[in-house]
Amino acid sequence: IGAGSGARQLSPDDLGFPESPEGIGEIDLLPVAGHPSAAIVSVAAASANGAEAALVRARRPGYLLEDMETWSVAMAARAFDRPLRVLRAVSNEAGNRDREHWRAAEALAALREAVAGAC
Repeated sequence: IGAGSGARQLSPDDLGFPESPEGIGEIDLLPVAGHPSAAIVSVAAASANGAEAALVRARRPGYLLEDMETWSVAMAARAFDRPLRVLRAVSNEAGNRDREHWRAAEALAALREAVAGAC
């Protein structure tokens, strides 16, 4: 979210726009299947490599997950005064573009299990 990427990325705050109006930018995850709570940082594009992921982590200490979709959905939910719950499946480490290391099948299985348990 912002302009540019990598070390030269400008945040919405740098551009004169609040990144988290009314506290929406921080989206907490509930523990699922024994995994600890984590926090999501919204990004305009996923980190292309470990160095970019490290820059995101440096700008947002304490955040564990990169997310490209949730922030805009949270903004819409807030605008229409609707509750929002987010279930995310994590398949790879931010910046890791090597699909050999991705665990998409396991992540989707965990998501299916979480959805089934929530119903």
